[in-house]
Amino acid sequence: DYLPSTAAGMAENATSEEEVCSGALSIAAQKVAGMVVYSSQAERITSITIIIAVGLATIFGQFSVLIAVFLTERLKTAPDFIIICSYCIGDLLMLLSATPMYIYQYVMGCIPLVLCRVLTDIASAVGFGLPTHIAFMAFERCIYFCYPMHYERLVNMKSICGVLCFIYTVSTVYITWTELSIGRDYHATVV
Repeated sequence: DYLPSTAAGMAENATSEEEVCSGALSIAAQKVAGMVVYSSQAERITSITIIIAVGLATIFGQFSVLIAVFLTERLKTAPDFIIICSYCIGDLLMLLSATPMYIYQYVMGCIPLVLCRVLTDIASAVGFGLPTHIAFMAFERCIYFCYPMHYERLVNMKSICGVLCFIYTVSTVYITWTELSIGRDYHATVV
């Protein structure tokens, strides 16, 4: 029921999952498998502390943006701020799905297979959607500056919701397709 989360080749390089999860692999086998190898406990604690600090800073920043937008009446209906808020929510979802997986893997050495699959699929779907979301934000700004007379007609709540639904539906379908056809190896190496 346990599979290492860092690289798909890990299970192939080990003779059994028990060897991987018990830490019976040599340092060389761990490096070949793509595992993060720490030389000391202090290095492990430092890595976990940095991941947690970056995660907390991201959560604070994203929630600050969301609270600022929702407390300001004028910003609640502005299309550009709706796009930014949806990006903040996507970024938080990415953080809350991927970061716990990495921390758990660093602390425990292995992740339960079901947890790994669920968190990796969420992180991958959102991770593939976020760059397109950024491109959509740039496109919206381009319309705002280059075609100001058409902005109200082109960028409204209906078009924003449609584009965002399309972006994340395509990324979710893509992740599901790769999960079913290519397999688990692809996501483990991407995330």
